[in-house]
Amino acid sequence: MLKLQDRPVAARYARALFAAASAHGEVEAVRRDLARLGQTLAVAPALNDALRHPRVPMEAKREVLSRVLGRFSPLLERFVGLLLEKKRWDALAEILPDFERLADDAGGILAVQAATPAPWTEEGAAKVRRALESAWGGPVSLKTSVREDLLGGIVLQVGDRVWDNSLKAQLERLREAWLAGAVR
Repeated sequence: MLKLQDRPVAARYARALFAAASAHGEVEAVRRDLARLGQTLAVAPALNDALRHPRVPMEAKREVLSRVLGRFSPLLERFVGLLLEKKRWDALAEILPDFERLADDAGGILAVQAATPAPWTEEGAAKVRRALESAWGGPVSLKTSVREDLLGGIVLQVGDRVWDNSLKAQLERLREAWLAGAVR
């Protein structure tokens, strides 16, 4: 688990990785491999624990990563090796979204997170992405999630701004409007 005081360290590692990937023209390859690494670690927490464990030899860690994930881009292989060597593996969870944000910013891509009460169909996600791209005037990276606490509607987040068009928020706005009109 990354400590609060280590958060700036993760940001520095992400910037360094992005700078190196940009210099070598490998931003998309590194992004793809980082996403694959993050997904693998999310579904295999035992792998993450083994990579974090101090008694597991470095060569064994590299061998496990190589077997589980195949070949990374050479740049990412060196970066992962550096994280393991410097005992900064816990920072990876913070490095992933930081790198993604840097890559999106450099590519002029608007990163949008959307939450709905039920899983999205590919057609529904494509329709929302097209509408957002039309409003933004450029490419949009849409990440979707399911929030079971929502009854209906959608919640969009871009950076630190949130547009809550969930059913609950709509009903709350309706209640406020009704109370404002009823008081007069």
